Amino acid sequence: MKGNFWLMIAAASLYLCVALSLGLWISIVTKSQMMANQIAILTTYLPSLLLSNFVFPVINMPKILQMLTVVVPAKYFIDILSGVYLRNLGLAYLWPSFLILFVMFVLLMFFNYRSLKKEGL
Repeated sequence: MKGNFWLMIAAASLYLCVALSLGLWISIVTKSQMMANQIAILTTYLPSLLLSNFVFPVINMPKILQMLTVVVPAKYFIDILSGVYLRNLGLAYLWPSFLILFVMFVLLMFFNYRSLKKEGL
């Protein structure tokens, strides 16, 4: 590992917050555990694997899929990890990905709060 260990820990923590808040939102919106499990796989696991620049380069994807990768949190996490691990980049270069992950977290927590309020909890 070439980069800062604490920067990687901060990125992983932020990504986990986004993933957990997305899972919480899916759990709030769905009525059964089976439905929540299937929606979580379709909306998190598959896009994170296929559309995040982890397996397939985004630059080689069709334009419609490139536009779809903008909403995949794993794309930004992998950008940060490759910057920290391989290129020894600091926060000065990685702040846009951190900012997008933070905005995703805030929006998801807002949706969670609103959905729980609507349920009466």
